[in-house]
Amino acid sequence: MAKDICPVCKSSRYMNPNMRFLVNPDCYHKMCESCVDRIFSSGPSQCPVAGCNRHLRKHKFRKQTFDDILVEKEVDIRKRVAEIMNRRENDFESLRDYNDYLETVENLTFNLANGIDIAATEKALNEYKEKFGTASIRANERLARDELAAAKATQAAEREEHKLKRGKAMREMEEEKRLREKEEQEIVNKLTKADSNISAEEIARQIEKLRQERMRRQHEDDDEDGTTGSYAIRGLKSKATRAAEAMRDEDKQPYDPFAGLAVRPKYFNLKETWNLEKGTGGYEWDYITAAKKDVHTTAGGYDVHYHCYRALRDGFAGLGVFVADEMSAMG
Repeated sequence: MAKDICPVCKSSRYMNPNMRFLVNPDCYHKMCESCVDRIFSSGPSQCPVAGCNRHLRKHKFRKQTFDDILVEKEVDIRKRVAEIMNRRENDFESLRDYNDYLETVENLTFNLANGIDIAATEKALNEYKEKFGTASIRANERLARDELAAAKATQAAEREEHKLKRGKAMREMEEEKRLREKEEQEIVNKLTKADSNISAEEIARQIEKLRQERMRRQHEDDDEDGTTGSYAIRGLKSKATRAAEAMRDEDKQPYDPFAGLAVRPKYFNLKETWNLEKGTGGYEWDYITAAKKDVHTTAGGYDVHYHCYRALRDGFAGLGVFVADEMSAMG
């Protein structure tokens, strides 16, 4: 591939797997390390790439960070512009002024990255540097470094806190396992005793009582630590057990597709559903009586109760709507 071939000596990485490519931020032309040593060891020299008239120095060559040289160039330009234009939002009187400033930064960065009005862009950067002075720029740099250090310290503290919580949860899980095994062993010992008068039902009640007591202690420990609901340990059995129990409690409740939302009629109340086996109750109407006994109607689970509900709803739909009053109000 072309990116694995030095544009100066035409050596390829296929023939020399250990070959390293270097770039110079003055022109961003890539060449192998051997060519850099051979051409620039004696002092500054012109870039050997055809059409480039930049004079380069050896100490500025460095290893390429990004695979795309355009991305490499833009990142370097953004770092350079950010070192000069590093004002913060609290340095401006309004948000509009701050947004205009950010737009100016992006325009200058775009011009330098794409080679548009280089002289005018460099002049604008120098004027900005002279206007606000080196002291102000350095102060903003120190403030940015302090904020970055504070953010890293906060992240490190959070990681340490999570590590301690996880270790504590693991120890609690091991303790819970040990207690459970101890209780089970005691129950087995009671069952194996020949003179034991304890029934199986009594042992089962004791097991359930011990389990509930263990769960109660676990919940109390979580409430004291203030960790309930705030931090979840992935893969821990105690957390998974509580989640599974909560899901089982939800499964015991009938499924509600509307999540508790009930739309009840305002102007009428529907009679109770009739007894299909006895053929009594509900509304007395030949059509309904025949429909509720028709296998073709009820085989799919349809209840003519819904037909009555829709008929009453349509009948009372216009109550409370006075068209004449609305028309007069509209003029």
